[in-house]
Amino acid sequence: MSKTLLYSLALIGDLVLAYFFYRSGRIVVPMILVFAALCFGIAAIGSALGKGGPKA
Repeated sequence: MSKTLLYSLALIGDLVLAYFFYRSGRIVVPMILVFAALCFGIAAIGSALGKGGPKA
């Protein structure tokens, strides 16, 4: 699997877990998971954009 796909799956998984923890009444765990999802999203975008660059 490519890094972009793995980062995207991690992003979706983190958001789903954050939603379920938020619905159960917890506050801190969803905030941590949303931050991790944000990091995975930035990594996925960077990985996708990094493939199109010229090779040195």
